[in-house]
Amino acid sequence: MNPMQQPFMSLVGSLITSFTISRPINPGASLQFSWNVSDSNAVPVLAGWGPVTAVLSFQQNTLYTSAALTPSSSGPGGSSVGQSDVSVAISAAAPYAKELYSLGSHDLSLTITGSVALNTITRHADLKVIPESLGPLVWLWDVANSSPNWNQPYALAGNFLNLSENSAMTVTFQLYETDETDNTPAIPRGGSTLIVPINQETFWTSSVITQNWGWLDCPSGLAIHDTIKQFNYQMQMQVTDAWGNSYSFPQFSTIYREVVGVPDYKMLNAGVAATAFGVALGAAAGGAISGPFTFGIGAAIGGGVAATAMTSPRDFAMLRKIHLFQI
Repeated sequence: MNPMQQPFMSLVGSLITSFTISRPINPGASLQFSWNVSDSNAVPVLAGWGPVTAVLSFQQNTLYTSAALTPSSSGPGGSSVGQSDVSVAISAAAPYAKELYSLGSHDLSLTITGSVALNTITRHADLKVIPESLGPLVWLWDVANSSPNWNQPYALAGNFLNLSENSAMTVTFQLYETDETDNTPAIPRGGSTLIVPINQETFWTSSVITQNWGWLDCPSGLAIHDTIKQFNYQMQMQVTDAWGNSYSFPQFSTIYREVVGVPDYKMLNAGVAATAFGVALGAAAGGAISGPFTFGIGAAIGGGVAATAMTSPRDFAMLRKIHLFQI
């Protein structure tokens, strides 16, 4: 038997008393206890106490008061009185609730009083408050597997599910993104603080995310970076219950993976641009084009090529095609 579940027993004159806390509890849960007073076999005196009451207290705050209970015969010449597995619910609004429900052990006292001679016995036992066993709150992804395109906005979403039956949970969270392809450090993608009611879930969606890494060289039209990348997402959470207890697990959610790729039509346009650029360079090498020929990424072709350098309408049309197919 767990030492905490063993009765505290003592001999007071000719009376034997026991006071038991039934089991450890989670924050916010009801507590259970049992108690008993009985005559020893030597000198029966309990019947002379008259009806007795039991008062359960925490730091001089009364948690429970029994009705007046009359001792009953428990054997030859002896009597006993008590209660088994008394359930006591603590109001969340009670001024002592936060301290009582803090994780750890708390001393409870039980005072048993007779109504005739006002005899009193006080005994103590420890109430152990333990954290939620499976983690009080989890994050569940709720995202359609859309595999968004490069430069196409998307968002992530999910639900915080409160598994606790006893306490609302406050979660402070941050969504992190890792570029798995480039193996770069995680970056934050938004977060907040929410209160999730008991046995309920709360929906959250991120701000819009757009992946538009530089993958194309202009004006050559050649791919200079991956055209498909994987991004990993994970929710980091800090959880506290209604009484200020912090939970370190689960600190991170499961990982959600999003694959983002350059769409086929952009790849096709890039291929056409690369071909046109190669032909144009060949013409320039043959002396058909002179003057500067420089392009920035994403910049339009125009100012870098002198119109007078064109030797034929065909060369001009070819360079214009490069401009049209820039991405």
